[in-house]
Amino acid sequence: MSKKIPNLSPLSAREGVLLTYAQIQQHKRAKNVLNEAYRNAKKIIRQAEEDAEKIQKQAYMDGYQQGVMSAIKHIVGYMNNTKNLMHQLNLDLEDHARQIFSTALDHPDILIVLLDEWLNTLPSQNEGSESVLHLIFPEKSKKNMRIYYIF
Repeated sequence: MSKKIPNLSPLSAREGVLLTYAQIQQHKRAKNVLNEAYRNAKKIIRQAEEDAEKIQKQAYMDGYQQGVMSAIKHIVGYMNNTKNLMHQLNLDLEDHARQIFSTALDHPDILIVLLDEWLNTLPSQNEGSESVLHLIFPEKSKKNMRIYYIF
């Protein structure tokens, strides 16, 4: 037995258009396929936009992180340069101080005045006791040095 019941009435045109049942079903299927394709396309576009947003956020974070790392490297470099500069300035200052003291101590009179001032700052001992002060001078100073005091 056939599942289709034949339509024995003749086909009639409505508003000048004659469509068969198969054509209407085919049109509905095509419309359903288009609607499904449209929904899938919207879903794909939405997913692509979400992925693009995630990628953009990740790129922003990566760029921010790289910027922070670069800034840290520059700060560390600056601090190292500052430390090296301070060390070099200290060495220069020590060298300059040595030169000044060397020049000043090359004159025996200055050394004697400094020694006399230092001795005056010491607490006085019993007048009957003697204290011994040992001074060590460079060889070139000994040639020019005259001893003025006996302690």
